[in-house]
Parts: sequence; C-alpha cells; structure tokens
Amino acid sequence: GDQDKIKIASRILDPLGYINNIDTIKSCQLNGDPCDLYCLYPTNVELLSGKIVFTTACFSAAGLGRCAIANGAYSYTGSQDLFLFPIDSMGSQDMYGNIQLIGLKELLLGHTVADAEAKMNEEEDKLIRKFKRIKYIALTLLWNKKNRKVLGDMNSSIYINQGIDK
Repeated sequence: GDQDKIKIASRILDPLGYINNIDTIKSCQLNGDPCDLYCLYPTNVELLSGKIVFTTACFSAAGLGRCAIANGAYSYTGSQDLFLFPIDSMGSQDMYGNIQLIGLKELLLGHTVADAEAKMNEEEDKLIRKFKRIKYIALTLLWNKKNRKVLGDMNSSIYINQGIDK
C-alpha cells in the first residue's frame, strides 16, 4: 500500500539515509505528493518571503514558484516547462536574454509585476512577427511566452512592497 510506496520512495530519494523518520515523510506533503523534494530536504525557500522573484529557470514555476508563494513571496515569475533559446551565428540567444532584461528593467523602475509581464509579452510578440519565417526562433519565443507563469500578486512592485513611494 501507501506505506510500502513511501518506503521505496525514501530509499530512492534518500540513499544515504538522511531521512530517518518515515512519519515525517508521510506528514510532509506538497500537493499530495509525499516524494516532493521541498518536503524531504531542508531548503531555504523561506528566504523568498516578502520578495518579488524573477527567474528563467526551467520548471521553476511548477515547483519552487508554488512553494515560494506558499512561503510568503509576493510574486514569482518563472517557467513551468523548459526555457528554450537557440544559439546560432546570428546571436539569437541574446534576444532571449534581452526579453528577460526588459522585465527586470520594468521591475527596477518601480513598475508592477503585471507591467513587467506586459512589456515582455509586447517584445516577444514583436519578435515573433519579425522572425515568423524563421521557425526555430519564432516557435521558441512563443514556447517561452506560453510557459512563463507569474504566480502571486501581479500588482507587486519592489518599491510599493517595501513602503517606498516611487
């Protein structure tokens, strides 16, 4: 039954035996998954409390993002799947980095997370139209746009949340 599955999972996920209390594993669940690594191992996710988090890390919104919001982060922007970008002789990879920099710039200027997301979407739409005939660029831009998720408070701003007027 479930007890056997938990014992098997703990042997696979904890080969060195750091987890020694099976009851801790049973009671520590994120979205009903007793094998979630945020529950099995100590993390520092609580350091994200009261923060606006912006990442380009693959799959981060699906796991860490939800956990960060649950631990008090104002907002979390990340990818729910792979973050893709081509590396070619045209320097296409720089386009993808620039999109992220547009979002960060908006945040640093005191705009909301929603404003930053909107500016990034505008830039991606512009580039998708520009490179619509170059499929490996247009499709990866669309993929990243579709898989970027903003969790938490879209009206967060680094200045407003810190009690500082813009």
